[in-house]
Amino acid sequence: MKKISPLLMSKFTEGTFGIERETLRVKKDGELSLSLHPSKLNIKGIEKDFSEAQLELVIPVQNSLKKTYALMLEMTRYIHQNLPEDEYLWPFSMPTLNKEEVMVPIATYSDSDKILYREYLAKKYGKSKQLICGIHYNFGFDDSLLRILYDERQEKCSFKEFKNMFYLKLAKNFLQDKWLITYLFGASPVGEKKIFPSYTPVRSIRNSSYGYRNLTSQKVSFDSLDSYVTTLEEFIEKKYLYDEREFYSPIRLKNGKTLASLREDGIEYIEIRMIDINPYSSCGIDLDDMEFLYLFLIYLVHKKETASQAEILEGHGMNEVTALEDPFSKSTYFYKGVSILQEMEQMVLKLKLPNTYIRTLKKMQERFYYPETTLSAQIIKDMQSTGSFMNLGIKISQQYKNRYLT
Repeated sequence: MKKISPLLMSKFTEGTFGIERETLRVKKDGELSLSLHPSKLNIKGIEKDFSEAQLELVIPVQNSLKKTYALMLEMTRYIHQNLPEDEYLWPFSMPTLNKEEVMVPIATYSDSDKILYREYLAKKYGKSKQLICGIHYNFGFDDSLLRILYDERQEKCSFKEFKNMFYLKLAKNFLQDKWLITYLFGASPVGEKKIFPSYTPVRSIRNSSYGYRNLTSQKVSFDSLDSYVTTLEEFIEKKYLYDEREFYSPIRLKNGKTLASLREDGIEYIEIRMIDINPYSSCGIDLDDMEFLYLFLIYLVHKKETASQAEILEGHGMNEVTALEDPFSKSTYFYKGVSILQEMEQMVLKLKLPNTYIRTLKKMQERFYYPETTLSAQIIKDMQSTGSFMNLGIKISQQYKNRYLT
């Protein structure tokens, strides 16, 4: 695919944005709540996840990041105001679990398949790993813009094929450069010994081989939409995966329906699944984070090249190295990261995007240049002042609840 023209790129602020945030209900001492899902939280947009104590906020699709973030704030406020008086929202991706795993309550449903699936996950991965929380970032380009791009290029394929190639390019380039997201957004430096055996802090346990992933996910092909769906179907048929829900990839190709309809109808949007919870935002992600991710996705399709399979495999290795680095050290791939961020800056200036995006990019450049300003490094420093990971989590969770109740 050819490089996208600045004229069209400047219109790509039109799109669809959706966020899902996982979080845990904990007691005043930071321990996981063993109570059932509160009845006041049985509303649209708030769901149970693996456990009765694990909430998932599902923000409906919006046409701007500001609207998406405003809804996140509104729903987060509602949850805090309707939690039991002695419960709080845990502010980290990594859980604290002093109780035996058998005591963790698996979510109950009237749908027996949902229960069977969660029992399967508990047996295969352990309950502790299923309690790891994160942010899912959904984004789709506006179809009318893609249609203009398709017509301008006079592509010989169908519009659906062109659209699939467009999203596949984004996905491949994301898998190649995802290590930069792990560096900038990594916020899981420590964790339970059941999950991470080392006492040495890292950037992101969740995005390492110790975290929320399975090796099968790295073997799914992104060469074409058909190969993507076919390999997933084969892994499900061979019982490597329960179904597509168990596909723990950093990025998924989506159309909101089944795998069969994805193959038939094509890709409608992508889902980024590797964002750690930002404990310094009451929503688990702030607007700057969301804006940078948006810029990063535009950059990936703006790149002239499309990552090869070899480069994707290299990207997996680079991500593992990055995830397990000392949070206070410079990136092993520092000069590569500098180059990407400089190219992003050139793109922002060339497209004359609003100043807010320039400010957001500058913030992330500083975070990359100075590792002590990364989220994981800040967490370690704050743990030292509070005495422990548990104490820091209790302090932050109580601060957020008090803020929303006043």
